[in-house]
Amino acid sequence: MKLFKKAPERRLELGGFIVEIYRDDKDMRGNYLLVMNNADRAEGVGTGDTFTLKLTGYTWGYLYHAAEQGETDNIHGFAALVYAVANCVYTDKGLADDLSKAVNKYMKRLQKKAESEAKNVTESQNGADQALMEQVVEEQRPETRKARRNARERAKEEIRKELERE
Repeated sequence: MKLFKKAPERRLELGGFIVEIYRDDKDMRGNYLLVMNNADRAEGVGTGDTFTLKLTGYTWGYLYHAAEQGETDNIHGFAALVYAVANCVYTDKGLADDLSKAVNKYMKRLQKKAESEAKNVTESQNGADQALMEQVVEEQRPETRKARRNARERAKEEIRKELERE
């Protein structure tokens, strides 16, 4: 049972939002950013629990560095955008349609990029990828640690030979 809540490294009040930044150098799971709605608190009506978002990963890193550089407009803009999407997408059909079109357009761009990159893959790269996938499948089988290590070494050797042929 955890008795003490970790204190945020930084706490920002940005318009209708409270942003708390948590950082833990020892454990990456301790790096996150909490965005909470502040509108209810400002009016003294409640706890502001109508919107809470926990961010980790690349988004956390981007917003953490924005806060370090004093660029709170980026953080406020991000919070406002996510808040609008989360709370209005199911009540505003126009917004839902616009978001759907934008996401579909984005996915088509990703698909075109993936297709063009797939055309540039050589046979040696394809063979190396296939060998890697086979290795992953092999490691999923229940074997002894020594047997898995030997299989991994054999797979590496096969990949090296394949790449040397090119």
